[in-house]
Amino acid sequence: MQQRRDEILAKKAKLAELKRQRELRTQASASRHSIGQADLISPVPGRADNRREIESLINSLVGESRPGSTTTGGAASPALRGSRPNSVLSAGEMSNATSEFALSANLQAATGPTSQPQVLTTVSLTTIYECPPSPVKEIYSYSKGVQTTDDLLPPAPLQNQGAYDSDGDDPLAMTTASKRMSRRGRDREEELRKNIRREVEEELLATREHLAGQEDARVEAETANYPARVLTTEELEAVTSSVDFADFLERSTKVIEKALDLEYDILTDYTLQAYDKDEEDEQGNVGGRGRRKVKEIRQFYDEKWSRKRMITSIDFSPKFPDLMLASYTKNPAAPHEPDGVVQVWSLNLHDRPEFVFHAQSDILTARFSPFNPNLIFGGTYSGQVLVWDTRARSAPVQKTPLTGSGHTHPVYALDIVGTQNANNIISCSTDGVVCGWAENMLAQPQEFLSLTVPPPSKIDDLAPTSLAFPDADPTFFLVGSEEGTIYPCHRYDRAGAKAGVDARVSYRGHAAPVMSVDFHPARGPVDLGDLVLSASLDWSVKLWKVRAPAATSTVVAGGAAGPGVGGGGVGGIGSIGGIGGAGSGSGSSSSDGVVTPLMDFVREDVVYDAAWSPVKPGVFSLVDGAGWLELWDITVETEEPVARISPSPRKDGRSLLANSLNKVAWDKSDGRRLATGGIAGTLTVFEVGPDLGGKENLRTPRLKYLTEPSYSTAKPITTMAPSTKVSELLAEAEKTSDAGPALLSMLETLPTISSAATMADDLKAIGDSVFDLSTGIMSARAVLDGLVKALRDSESGELQIAVGEHVLQRLGAGSSSGSGPGLGSGSGSGSGSGSGGTTQASFLEQAATLSELVATAQEAAENYVEAARLLATIPLDGSARRVSQEDKVRVWVRIVRDYLEVDDSTSAEAYLNKIKGVLYEVEDAELKLHFRLSQARINDAKREFLAASTAYHDISYSTAIAEDERLHTLGVAVTCAILAPAGPTRSRVLARLYKDERAASLPAFAMLENMFLDRLLTASDVAQFARSLQPHQLATTADGQTVLARAVVEHNLLGVSRLYRNIRLADLADLLALAPDRAEETTARMIEQGRLLGRIDQIAAVVWFEGGDASGRKGSGRAESRVDSELRLWDANVQSLAEEVESITNAIQRDFPDFAARNLVV
Repeated sequence: MQQRRDEILAKKAKLAELKRQRELRTQASASRHSIGQADLISPVPGRADNRREIESLINSLVGESRPGSTTTGGAASPALRGSRPNSVLSAGEMSNATSEFALSANLQAATGPTSQPQVLTTVSLTTIYECPPSPVKEIYSYSKGVQTTDDLLPPAPLQNQGAYDSDGDDPLAMTTASKRMSRRGRDREEELRKNIRREVEEELLATREHLAGQEDARVEAETANYPARVLTTEELEAVTSSVDFADFLERSTKVIEKALDLEYDILTDYTLQAYDKDEEDEQGNVGGRGRRKVKEIRQFYDEKWSRKRMITSIDFSPKFPDLMLASYTKNPAAPHEPDGVVQVWSLNLHDRPEFVFHAQSDILTARFSPFNPNLIFGGTYSGQVLVWDTRARSAPVQKTPLTGSGHTHPVYALDIVGTQNANNIISCSTDGVVCGWAENMLAQPQEFLSLTVPPPSKIDDLAPTSLAFPDADPTFFLVGSEEGTIYPCHRYDRAGAKAGVDARVSYRGHAAPVMSVDFHPARGPVDLGDLVLSASLDWSVKLWKVRAPAATSTVVAGGAAGPGVGGGGVGGIGSIGGIGGAGSGSGSSSSDGVVTPLMDFVREDVVYDAAWSPVKPGVFSLVDGAGWLELWDITVETEEPVARISPSPRKDGRSLLANSLNKVAWDKSDGRRLATGGIAGTLTVFEVGPDLGGKENLRTPRLKYLTEPSYSTAKPITTMAPSTKVSELLAEAEKTSDAGPALLSMLETLPTISSAATMADDLKAIGDSVFDLSTGIMSARAVLDGLVKALRDSESGELQIAVGEHVLQRLGAGSSSGSGPGLGSGSGSGSGSGSGGTTQASFLEQAATLSELVATAQEAAENYVEAARLLATIPLDGSARRVSQEDKVRVWVRIVRDYLEVDDSTSAEAYLNKIKGVLYEVEDAELKLHFRLSQARINDAKREFLAASTAYHDISYSTAIAEDERLHTLGVAVTCAILAPAGPTRSRVLARLYKDERAASLPAFAMLENMFLDRLLTASDVAQFARSLQPHQLATTADGQTVLARAVVEHNLLGVSRLYRNIRLADLADLLALAPDRAEETTARMIEQGRLLGRIDQIAAVVWFEGGDASGRKGSGRAESRVDSELRLWDANVQSLAEEVESITNAIQRDFPDFAARNLVV
């Protein structure tokens, strides 16, 4: 900087010196040109004298001499005519100017003045200025202390004036030459001035950029100074071996390849809609059926990562339909490569995978996360669950530990269930363990479920090989085992069943390991979510109808018919052409809870996988060991596949075993594509034709007919012999054109013509006659109304259940039969005689009334699940039957209460949510009270004890219930508050209950008082309180503790924080009766959730308590401040003052009772 500043100052000084010299020259010229009085009277000098004087003046101004060009004599010399201005002299001529000028002066002095007359010679100069020209205007500019000048007009060019006049008396000769020399000097000075100005401006610009710190501009300027050059070998190797360059090259080449591989066929392939049977397709496959319904569109194979590896799972991305993944086992010929590989392929990138992820063990299953498109979950042969991120490297970003409470055997199946904000990874292994993991923490499972085989098969070990969840219930799932049995399982305790394998039901039919289990996607107006496909190594695929979890409790006790269509005959389907006939007889359930399949599809080789189509209700696909992909549509054909194709062989592919296909997966976005893969490591994508699945309007009804029983848990329809008198009357009624009036007359006289032993059979016979005899719609409705009235008047619960269920089954058979109008005769197989046109839609009101009557009888018999099922069949939302909102709420409340009686809070909550949407339109106070009570019971069952306690306490003030019921509700509120997690919220609830004067009469008041006063609880107090708890309140949590034990530990920890400022972890563990690590974990959890104020010094193994109440903000991660510390200090002062006043008052009453009686008001 200093050097630049010195250079600028030097240039400024130089410019000032030039200006000063110019002013001096101007003054000298003015003094020489001035003419005095003496000069005017002197003799006129000659022409030569004037010439010499002009030359000397010019030389004095410019410091140079011009060559002589004049001679004596009268005529003009040739040298004079050829003279040129000084501005155009050459360098040689300028160097010799001094000597020539001196010679000319000597000659002139020797000659002296002549007396000859002077002759004026005319030369080419024709213009003589009479007056000097106006001076050129100049404009001055200034910049940063450096003053320069700019001429407004450029200097006029000098003209060659030839020779001067021979007459030396010209007064303008000297003036013209001086002006010419002045213009030349100004030209040189102006050029020099411009150069200096340019240099100064450049220096100033550079200085400003440097001072402003323009780093980017300077770098760019410096970079511009370096021309492009060829890198050396070492530099080239350094660049190409860098990770950043490799990533950039990888991304850019993928984009280019996708653009090059992008194909768009403007011609629609209408051949996919053809229904050819025996033609040869493009791949040469013959002998199939409808091969042009499916077409191969792409194959993916990578020479490095797919070679000699077997595909173990396939999945399509739910966010990007063009992406799919395939997991692979290890390559035995490449021991130095990773054992497990997951390749993510794109339909727009043909030659290589989009991403490649590695694992240290064979990957047996992999899935895209449905909630985060960047995450991929996988299970390995070593028992680990891995998480990869497409934004990270190829290694997993998280993985479960090999040791601990996870899996110890290979993980063959996993699924992701839940919602966007609350989801879990569920994995199952052949060690008989199902684990639930949080995607952001795989160090320890959130759920640990050990599956045990029901007692009859206890000698066999349960080794799950497949896993499937229904779309509607994330707490219920099926597992397929190595022995071939499919078991229903529950993640949590529910009505009549504990978490784990449901011992009441099992699905048996396979004789080899079950390779896959898949629930129906249940899309469309009809719920088909209870249909399940299973594939096994016994060369078969089986179709099952799975029982709802709430309905399984009646299986073992009642031995009812299973969910198959063979439980009772189905008369026909009028809506799809009057198809009638017998049911298949499959799908039945034995008394020991074993369910058999609805359909059995036996193939020609082992079947490795089967999957439902996500959009077509009756279509599923399977792959087998022979390398065939088969598409089935059971709404069209149940004996043969509608399409059969095998992937085209690769040029260097292997034969025989290389043709085996292991996995098949559908694109869940539109169901137009599916992918297969097998032992060859080749991923093949097929496109499905739009006409697959039959006619749109017949798909769902046909599938519903094939799989829907009349009533899955009811007894088979049976026809018993009525009494003699009733049989005679029925025979007479059959002869009439309308049997309705005769049947009504029989119902009126039935008490007199029937006995108690035959009453049920007589009523059943009359009910069957409504459907079997010729009766009109109006007459049939009147007869059913009379039948319901007769059942209600009987007041016999057993009679109502027996006859009501029989009639409801007939109505149900009619609803499955068709929708044609009128009544017609028709018969089904067995005892299931059904009419081809009678529908339940014609008797909605009668069916609803009868269902409520039978449900009431079931509730009286404590068959709550059966009562809830009957009430759920009542149509409430259709347009064919108008029901008020109050009546809807009344039915839903009954369903909720029935499910709560068997502790099925999950099913109850579904109907409680329906009530919430219409409760504002209900005016009945009793219904609202039942809703509040049901909501509190559900919160209690879900272990949300704080909300349940608050609701119970509010209900205990209601005057609509009896006094003893209010006191019981208050006791339940106290119990829930005691079981709630310790913290400031529970302290407020306990304070509210403790101040309720009714609480002192409760058995649990001692426990309430100890907790409210933060006293440490003893084991005897806890054991006495535990005797009053309900079974769900004694359930074991995921950490192995009961709800009560956990609440007591947390309460005692809060009590310790009131007594101690700090305590060692070992001493704290002794006080809490826990292991030191469990005590530390509990303390850390409460601090993290904001329920305890303190910190843990893990190095010193000491817990420091800061006193006071924590913030209570769950998940805040910190508990730094007390809650309303100033307000609590004020409250403490007020309390102290009140206690002092109370003690003084007690002393006055004790010592001066008369004074107190006269003056104190208590």
